[in-house]
Amino acid sequence: MSYSRAEISEFEKKIGKSQATLFRWAKQGCDLRDANSVQAWVERNRLRETNIAKSRRRRGFTQKASSNVPRQAPAAFKPQSKRLMRAYRSAPSLKRSPRPLFSLCAMEPYLSGI
Repeated sequence: MSYSRAEISEFEKKIGKSQATLFRWAKQGCDLRDANSVQAWVERNRLRETNIAKSRRRRGFTQKASSNVPRQAPAAFKPQSKRLMRAYRSAPSLKRSPRPLFSLCAMEPYLSGI
């Protein structure tokens, strides 16, 4: 059977499934106008559900794949461009203090004999 987009959007509100799902069901032979046929498809898909999906549903774990998920801040600041990197490195408070090649304190026992 062929369904118009308007019909599918009505069924979407009524059944609670997405338009893509309803188009797929209709293509596979589900009669969306018949409540018994739709109920049979819902039951069929529930039985085919994986054990992991069943466990997640029982526990109430419903994580959607979305870019709206807040991400954790990076551990260290990393400038996004070369210009920002140069500015970051040239900041006086962030410059590293020069490290001596050797410590005079460590050389003191050797220098005392001179």
